[in-house]
Amino acid sequence: MFKASALFCLFTILVLTLTLAHAHKTKQQSNKCNFFKGSWIMDRSYPMYNGSECPFVDPGLNCQKNGRSDSIYLKFKWKPHGCSLSRFNGERFLKRNRGKKIMFVGDSLSSNQWQSLACMLYRTVRSNHTFEIMGPLSTLSFP
Repeated sequence: MFKASALFCLFTILVLTLTLAHAHKTKQQSNKCNFFKGSWIMDRSYPMYNGSECPFVDPGLNCQKNGRSDSIYLKFKWKPHGCSLSRFNGERFLKRNRGKKIMFVGDSLSSNQWQSLACMLYRTVRSNHTFEIMGPLSTLSFP
């Protein structure tokens, strides 16, 4: 009888220890940055550029020029769980990528991303760029 109850106690302690270790590991992992889970939060310092002043925004996608009267949707930024994203710095981006090429391939979503990046860079170095369109290809260069 004593052996059975001692084995049961050891088994219970082992199960509890493993359960607590798993819970601790899960909690540590949940504190890590997850770019795919988060929420949209209001940031009055946004937007990063004025779409009506940027020459790279497709006219059909320029909500303000097409009559959208509100602009509150432009004041939101993505806040991932477990970390903060640093604000985009166009000068730092251009220095880091000097002499390199970045290509966007895909559908309208990648086109929107290209336009947004181009507008953020245009705001940084407004007059110092070259822009060429050859058929479906657009090339934007900053010295």
